[in-house]
Amino acid sequence: MLRLLNLTVMRSIALGNWVKAVLANLLIVGKDQLPLRLKRAVTFSPESVQIQDETRIDSSIQLDWLSYGKPFVSIHMASAKYFENEHPASLDGKQVPVELLNERKVFETQVTI
Repeated sequence: MLRLLNLTVMRSIALGNWVKAVLANLLIVGKDQLPLRLKRAVTFSPESVQIQDETRIDSSIQLDWLSYGKPFVSIHMASAKYFENEHPASLDGKQVPVELLNERKVFETQVTI
């Protein structure tokens, strides 16, 4: 199908750009949102920096795992030539206690640097 588009519609720069934008919106740009919210407060003082996070579930969703503190890219490019065959919760991030979050619908954490 892409080959056919390339031989016909994509010969026009304007139509080609429109087709690429439509394909990108369909395949890459997601409109779905998870019912999770993160509220972060950063407090600076002469001696330290304090970071307070509040993770909240806005619906009856039940999480199996949730981690943070590691690099994340939401779009996978096939040309990147990488594959992660591990469960995301097993990587080098910190784990949110999902049992507590599922039960109370809110989890708060505080870090002082």
